[in-house]
Amino acid sequence: MTSRRFPILLRQLTVASLVAAPLLLAAKASLAFVVVYPSAANHVHSADDTSVPLDSYVFLNPDPVENANEFFTLGGVSQAMKDELAGGDTAFPGWTFNYNGAGLNGTLNIDLYKARYSNPHVGGGEINMRYEKGEGDPDNLRWVQLVTTSDPIDPAGPLGPPTSPYIDPYPNDNDSVDGPFYYCDPPGNALCNTFDIANHINGSNAFGDYDLHFYDFSRRTHPTPVPFTPITWKAELWLVEFDGAKTVTFHNGIQWGWEMRSVPAPGPVLLFAFAAFTVVGWRARRGGS
Repeated sequence: MTSRRFPILLRQLTVASLVAAPLLLAAKASLAFVVVYPSAANHVHSADDTSVPLDSYVFLNPDPVENANEFFTLGGVSQAMKDELAGGDTAFPGWTFNYNGAGLNGTLNIDLYKARYSNPHVGGGEINMRYEKGEGDPDNLRWVQLVTTSDPIDPAGPLGPPTSPYIDPYPNDNDSVDGPFYYCDPPGNALCNTFDIANHINGSNAFGDYDLHFYDFSRRTHPTPVPFTPITWKAELWLVEFDGAKTVTFHNGIQWGWEMRSVPAPGPVLLFAFAAFTVVGWRARRGGS
């Protein structure tokens, strides 16, 4: 949840203005659904890892602020999302998923969207958003996120990494409803107490009020040696309606993500120095995805 409007970089997208760009049209999209992009102060397209002796960089992909032909808004729920919910890395027995919900009528404020490094050699993409409901929007909205990446998260414990794509979080929070939602319902385990949906509805932050909030900072430690095969990470994120039981209806979705690439390999001396340097990467849940 983040910034406000900037005269040049800000774009407000409505379905009515996107007739020439069919990829932007959500299923049964509403003319009133609006996406507001971040201000210049809250947008960073690419970032360098300035660590010595090796380097890498990350950049946002897609990035509609930097590149006008790269858009967030999805035209419909992907088959990958449907397949994963039907029988992927995480099971959702007894759940019903409706994929043709009407378009919403509110405003999605993408307040912050940045490529950045959290530690030496550990970089990725950060996004912060607020959804403000419009007239007729459902009361009980949630987030469902599908991650497609060349480097799946490797959580502690016996499960090991999932296969890509997978529902985020992985493993599931095991909350009271055991659903596919990004934020969980208490009572649940300790993680549910941290990522409780109640902390992300009907609130406000530095950027303004919201009915529903979303934050993620997905990141990876870059592999060695350099150069390395690029790491790709992309999310399909949907605003969905939850009936309080086991039915989920998909309404409007966006995609966001990032890539990490290497710079040309350094000389032998620097490679030797790096071999003696151990990097510990942090893949926190909701931060590693």
